Amino acid sequence: MKGAVWFWMGIAAVAILSGGVVVGLPVSGFFKGLLLLLGLLSGGALFFIWRQNQQAHRLVQELEKKLQVHEDQSFSKTENIVRISQRFATATDETQILNGALELMLELINAKAASFTYIDELGATLNTRVQGELPPGVSKDWLEYLSSPAIRKKCPNCQQSESRADQCPLLYGSQDQLHIYCVPIQRLGQELGIFHLFLSSDTQITREQDYLLRLISDQTALALEGARLRSREAQAHLQLEAVKQNLDVGFFIDELLKGLAQGLGIQTAIVSVWDHHFNKPIKEFSFGTISAAQKDQFYATLSRRNLARLEKTRSPLTLEIDGVRSECSLLNIPVPFNRRDLRGVLQIVLPDAQEFSSKQEEMLNSIVTQISFLLQNANLLAEVEIKAILQERIRLAREIHDGLAQTLGFLKLKISQLRAYLEQGEIERAGQTTQLLHEAISDAYIEARHAIDQLRISIYDAPLAELLQETLDEFRESSGIPAESTVEPPDLRLPVEINAQLVRIVQESLSNIRKHAHAHQVQIQTAVKNDWLILEVRDDGVGFQPEEVSRHSQYGLRGMQERAEMIGAELQIISQPNQGATVQIRLPLSQLERSWQT
Repeated sequence: MKGAVWFWMGIAAVAILSGGVVVGLPVSGFFKGLLLLLGLLSGGALFFIWRQNQQAHRLVQELEKKLQVHEDQSFSKTENIVRISQRFATATDETQILNGALELMLELINAKAASFTYIDELGATLNTRVQGELPPGVSKDWLEYLSSPAIRKKCPNCQQSESRADQCPLLYGSQDQLHIYCVPIQRLGQELGIFHLFLSSDTQITREQDYLLRLISDQTALALEGARLRSREAQAHLQLEAVKQNLDVGFFIDELLKGLAQGLGIQTAIVSVWDHHFNKPIKEFSFGTISAAQKDQFYATLSRRNLARLEKTRSPLTLEIDGVRSECSLLNIPVPFNRRDLRGVLQIVLPDAQEFSSKQEEMLNSIVTQISFLLQNANLLAEVEIKAILQERIRLAREIHDGLAQTLGFLKLKISQLRAYLEQGEIERAGQTTQLLHEAISDAYIEARHAIDQLRISIYDAPLAELLQETLDEFRESSGIPAESTVEPPDLRLPVEINAQLVRIVQESLSNIRKHAHAHQVQIQTAVKNDWLILEVRDDGVGFQPEEVSRHSQYGLRGMQERAEMIGAELQIISQPNQGATVQIRLPLSQLERSWQT
């Protein structure tokens, strides 16, 4: 303001001085007028320049303010990103990961409540975790039911990822004016779960908040996948070690050590197996009497470097036996392993001056090689057994998911509704719900009996026709559907591992027929044609379009495909609506020859 006053005072002074000068000049009136006009134009030019300068100054100030706001926003965004990263970096298990994610979301947008519902690999919803207080009328059971992929697939709002809705069925029954914001999380095409944020009606989510919510969901997906992989790895390791303990290789190694003692004239020997941590042995086999203190002496002479390089070492040793100290030496002989994470060693106590003859050296090397074979074969057998156990667990998981889990989820929801009907005095609707519960429990009982009966069918060395007949008998009893089999040749015998996979594929096919096909007749046929063994399971049910199979059913079909691939077979599913379905397995006879040879 002061600058403007001084500017106009300067213009006035220039005008007055110019006028006075012009009036006093000895020139004509025309020239005096022209000079006055030039003075006024100069004043106007000065005014224009001043206005432009003021506008430029205001623009610079506005830009500085915008830059400051942008800088503050960028700093806040960076600070939030760092805070999110730190929270997930310190989380070690699923509970910490999800609690941290829910707390971050609540802090970020000031939601009334936030929840996360797990979704397993088969598409079933598991338990729901909640931070804050859910709105009245919204229960965890209702959340879990509406969070399932099958239900959300039918909801137009749920077709939009990170969508906001005020007409969601989750809000039915709530008296509060709320919106709900859904954030599903996925990893490698697998849906892991879904976040629900309950917002007041006047809460708006900014672009920055939306970005940070998606960042939290992505970080949650990565952290959950890592935690689950770590958990599975630990469980698999424990199961593998448990199976190894049950494999009786100790008897054979003890016999080898006895033979070694007789051939070399030694009194004490020990075989130990170490993992990559090298803290303590995971397996021990010994000959002779060895105390815990003596074992510590033996192990103190070991070097990870020497074991890795398979270098023999000989160390002086002082042992105290029955109060008598004796000087001897300890021979450490690495046992080769084809795994880099395991190390084995044979340790022998020798008189200090004892040396081996060439025949004794040859015998020693032979026994070390046999111990190596025994330990490695035990490890391979354990891995094969674990793989078979895990495959059977996966099959059972699919069976339970397709039957019991879905039924129990339905029962859980209906019991919640039944409680509400009874509290409201709606006796008729409560009676209808009770009838539905009775029918669902009856179905669940049938499913449980079917799963138990399938487990009772043991796979043994018998003709394929006998195993298929036993499977069909169980199917007829549980389903009431007529079924027959034709096996050519009738005395066809296959290796046990091929029998096992074929029977499990047939069981899965029959299970799908019982649940979905509405069939009146089932046939199983096998035949040998052009160097192929062909097995077919046919039904005359409603059929389906293979490309329209639901995601849940795809897991069962994928399991059948994996079993076929394990034995070198080809699996094909042929079906059309209202034309039944055929599951065909084609096994090359050359694969049978290789299996018999092994």
